[in-house]
Amino acid sequence: KREQREALLYQLQESAGPAAALPYLRDFAERYGGPWVFAYADTLEQLGRLDEAVDALARAALGPGLNEEERRAIGFRILEAGRIARATEVFEVLAAREPANGPAVQQLLYLWGPRPVPEQLDWLALRAEGAPDAEQRALWLDHLIGGGGAQRALDLAANDPGPPDGPVFGSYLNALAALRLRTPLAEGLNLRILVEDRVDALRHLGQIAGFNQLPAQSRAAYEKLLVQRPDDREALREAGLAASAEGDY
Repeated sequence: KREQREALLYQLQESAGPAAALPYLRDFAERYGGPWVFAYADTLEQLGRLDEAVDALARAALGPGLNEEERRAIGFRILEAGRIARATEVFEVLAAREPANGPAVQQLLYLWGPRPVPEQLDWLALRAEGAPDAEQRALWLDHLIGGGGAQRALDLAANDPGPPDGPVFGSYLNALAALRLRTPLAEGLNLRILVEDRVDALRHLGQIAGFNQLPAQSRAAYEKLLVQRPDDREALREAGLAASAEGDY
């Protein structure tokens, strides 16, 4: 029966035009979702009714009957229409169901821009507090730091930074670095460098230390890296610069 109705709708579109088919397209969009949502929106746009098309897309994205990929596609479609506020509403709803590294979360952070407003920072902090595990908590804390909420992230992480080799401790260090709190940062780096063996992570720790003018910690990180990669040019250079800063020629 559905196939017959679809065939009749195609005939109506061809013979009577989009305006005549519009009420039936809306019915199909509400009944079946998926491609019919886009077909209905396309027809509204074709008729010059862009605001109605955006409203229809937003309703569909926030209602039942679509998978997450289709909802994200609708969010991007609304963005393409230049309706940033409406698209942000859609991505906020989608992001609330995703982990910190989900695609809707990444798009939402992009839409919020480099300096989210206080309510948006509150949302990130709540997600960090309610994270199901340390890895997710660390990712949310890093989002908070990236959005200018380093002090908020530090307050959250300092309560329970976890072991020095854990992900939350890494975010704790990132918050200290963002706030340029050199003394606790040096102490934290000392702990992390002792338990860290990954080359990329040691390089990152050395960079944090160097940027914050902590030559002892920078040297320790790069020298530990050089144990694994003795010919690493960057590590050789940075370890030498750190030694010079310490007066060790």
